[in-house]
Amino acid sequence: MPDQEAPSQILKRTYLDYKDTGFFGKSVLDYLGDDEKIRPFYHRRPEIKSFKDQITEKRESFKNREVLVEVLKSQYASQRLKSKSIELLGKENTFTIT
Repeated sequence: MPDQEAPSQILKRTYLDYKDTGFFGKSVLDYLGDDEKIRPFYHRRPEIKSFKDQITEKRESFKNREVLVEVLKSQYASQRLKSKSIELLGKENTFTIT
């Protein structure tokens, strides 16, 4: 079978605004649009430039890692769950995103 080249195709990008999808409520659209009226409800925006400050703040304020790990292990013991993720929460350089 001879080699055949795939036909060249020009891909057209289409950008769709979140509001045009119909999938998001007003609160989410306000958040995504960085609307000033909802800023009192969150501390930092989920942007790369905010991560360093957020990590520093959480590192200083979260002191009960061992308690968290032991409680989670206890809660999941009946499911016989063996997860390295739970153990990783005990490390100072592990953070969660909620």
